[in-house]
Amino acid sequence: MGGTEIYPPLSFILETPLLSGLARNIFLITDGAVTNTSSVLELIKRNAESINCFSLGIGSGASAELITGAADLGHGVCEFVSDSNMINDKVISLLKSSLAKKC
Repeated sequence: MGGTEIYPPLSFILETPLLSGLARNIFLITDGAVTNTSSVLELIKRNAESINCFSLGIGSGASAELITGAADLGHGVCEFVSDSNMINDKVISLLKSSLAKKC
């Protein structure tokens, strides 16, 4: 538990200037948990006005708190998948949702 490092790359992405007129859609895909879930969710919350966060939890080790929280705070959608044969369907569903969203 907690081997996944999401905060540093997410922070880097959010600090990178956004090109004018473009939405920032973030796809958070993980099969694990992080030790700093509250910090990651707070980072998403602080940037919620400029992002849409779509999250996918893969397998039983994926943190439901992280996956659902990121999507809720980031005005996105979340999906969970336990069967690797269903990953394509879940990814396509998230991509379709992202195309319908605007910041």
